[in-house]
Amino acid sequence: GEMCDDLVKAYEQIASQMERVRVASEFGAIARQELELEELLRISLEYILAKVGSTNAALYLPASSGEYSLSAYVNFDCPRDSGETMMEHLADAVPAALEDRQDIALLSDDDELTALLGEHGRWLSGHTGVGFACHDEQGECLAVAMLFRDQRHPFTDEAVQALEAIGPVLAEQLSRIVRVHCRHEPMADDLGLYGDEDG
Repeated sequence: GEMCDDLVKAYEQIASQMERVRVASEFGAIARQELELEELLRISLEYILAKVGSTNAALYLPASSGEYSLSAYVNFDCPRDSGETMMEHLADAVPAALEDRQDIALLSDDDELTALLGEHGRWLSGHTGVGFACHDEQGECLAVAMLFRDQRHPFTDEAVQALEAIGPVLAEQLSRIVRVHCRHEPMADDLGLYGDEDG
């Protein structure tokens, strides 16, 4: 019986690893074709939604000042007139909380959201969230992602594993875009792509 249990666990681990490799390969094939930042962010969000299901999602990119700004988002169930404002407001808290983390942050309830985001967590009251940072080979944070939806629809283990596979691939392509663009515009500010005045 113990041997059977061990075999089942080993199989589950192998299956999980193979799924991560599959997702990374699939997303990589899509992302590596794109050298325009806006399009990369769009297809990344589309792919994430396909893997984790309907969710609110925000991608934050750093500027030369060290601050982050909302660069792409999906509003699934937030109020139409305040969803973007809320996600922009979270730019003051989410990147600061996640930019140095190497792992996925899974936030199951209000207490965990508050523990990570402080008073900013109240903006996500009633939601469950998952967030991660994308780092280049030197460890510099190139983007921070935050996904959240109603607590009645928590993120599954499979969704978290998919994001674990997507994050490094997105970081790699963002780094590639920076290198390509900086060869042409060495004084670029926002990820080497936008000046602060452009928002």
